[in-house]
Amino acid sequence: MDIDVVKLTLAGIFTTVIFWTLCSLAVVFFPEQMMKMAGHMLHADLHDVVWTITFGSFLAGLSLWCATVGSIIWLCTSLYNVM
Repeated sequence: MDIDVVKLTLAGIFTTVIFWTLCSLAVVFFPEQMMKMAGHMLHADLHDVVWTITFGSFLAGLSLWCATVGSIIWLCTSLYNVM
């Protein structure tokens, strides 16, 4: 049984859009809390770092993440179907 590469890739991309948007909104509305959380996740002191999200940076990050997630899902699904 083969997995539909296009459908799974699109599902992954749409999921990425939802999570990227929610995460970006959290950074806009709760910047200090998100910076603390990111610092804990990265084991880094991000106290002096300032996050600035513009519409352009939102779209750039969204595009890069969608391309990355889509490529990984496409590759994994294609390899699965070959095996």
